[in-house]
Amino acid sequence: MRVPEIRWAAHIRLIVELFIIFNLAFLALEIFLAHSIDEFRDAREWIPFYFSLVATALLVLDLIGRRIVQKVTAHLGLVVGLAAIVIGIGGIVLHLQSEFWYHPSMGSLVYRAPFTAPLAYIGLGILLIVNRYVSTQERSWGQYVTLLGLCGFLVAFVMVLLDHAQNGFFYIAQLLPVFSCAIAVGFLTVVLLGNPSRLLLNLCFGVIVIQGIAGLGGFYYHIVANLDGPYSSMYDNFIHGAPIFVPLLLVDLSLLSAIGLWYMRSKMEVEGRLSEPVKVDTLG
Repeated sequence: MRVPEIRWAAHIRLIVELFIIFNLAFLALEIFLAHSIDEFRDAREWIPFYFSLVATALLVLDLIGRRIVQKVTAHLGLVVGLAAIVIGIGGIVLHLQSEFWYHPSMGSLVYRAPFTAPLAYIGLGILLIVNRYVSTQERSWGQYVTLLGLCGFLVAFVMVLLDHAQNGFFYIAQLLPVFSCAIAVGFLTVVLLGNPSRLLLNLCFGVIVIQGIAGLGGFYYHIVANLDGPYSSMYDNFIHGAPIFVPLLLVDLSLLSAIGLWYMRSKMEVEGRLSEPVKVDTLG
């Protein structure tokens, strides 16, 4: 269903496109650090690294050239998006290869390559396709973006849970991002399933902001932990120590969820569909 335009709708698609490009470029750096742990022992570990670089370059060129040769580049986003999904699925399979398939257990999940990490490619691929092929004049655009943010927080919940389980949650603070991700999943689910009021949306925005702060806090503590690491080389401390960029995933997901929520609220305000909180009568 088409709804009235909002003032900044013309720019929201570009904002999300830049978000995708930045994330693909950043994944190249993150993958290089993560796969340097075993020094790219398996040649297939280079695939997502080179894909991130090529996909970033293609999307940047597409963004520039779309105004000139639109017919030529019209479906490049679909190709890159589908390729990202395939890369993500392949990464999950490879991360779970060997022991897990024959002896599935929590131990083989916790102490193996994180199977949730390649899901980032699947999420970005779907987001790219949604951003290219779902009109921003449809209510569903904001809902899809918010849903991807919800799925991202669910993945982050599992990722943080498994990662911090490696040392048995030795520091009690390691439980904080687990709880914060669970809360974010709960609030976003309620917003997507119901007809949210202004108060509920504001509360959800507050929860999302907290996730961003938690991510920045985790980034700081991961750096501090690596600076005091057990290795003589600072390089080894950062390669084999706490993954410094993983906490920034919460910041990333907070930004994506905020875009979706803000767009949903703006559309609902234009339509006059934003409900007010239900007043509960008290007996006195």
